[in-house]
Amino acid sequence: MNGEPDGVTGALDRRATLGLLPRAVALGAGMGLLSQMLTTGAAAAAGDTSQVVKFDPRKALGAAGPMGPDWQVPGSPMPMGAGDLLYKSEDGKFIIMVFEAAPALVRLLPYKEDEFWLLLEGEVDFTNAAGETVVFGAGETFLVPKGFSGLSRIRTKMRKLAILYRS
Repeated sequence: MNGEPDGVTGALDRRATLGLLPRAVALGAGMGLLSQMLTTGAAAAAGDTSQVVKFDPRKALGAAGPMGPDWQVPGSPMPMGAGDLLYKSEDGKFIIMVFEAAPALVRLLPYKEDEFWLLLEGEVDFTNAAGETVVFGAGETFLVPKGFSGLSRIRTKMRKLAILYRS
């Protein structure tokens, strides 16, 4: 990549190999998709592109509750979390949400949509079907692609801003 140290390129290539982001994102071409998602969602919401919508991803959330049996790893405690829907396009394909969860081991069934994360606080890891693990910390961004399955370990209380696109 132009001007980036080899370590950054290597880390991105490793994450692409694990299936946590498409190779296009690892090579720097993913912003077009994100821009398309933002433009499409904003225009679809009100039918009026003259307004900018502001979100506060640090706002207080309600009490944590069980994430549900689909997320529970057999033999592990039920993962607990809380979230708030910040935005949903009229067609339901574009969603912005904030979510936080306590430390837990979480089962990831095949993702039904592409999910872009901005990890606001905490540390999480993802392990793919091949057993390869990658760790993310506060301030990092990444994409969990539609179809990804595996495990996630929420190592410390985490909070994320998530942008989902359902194709």
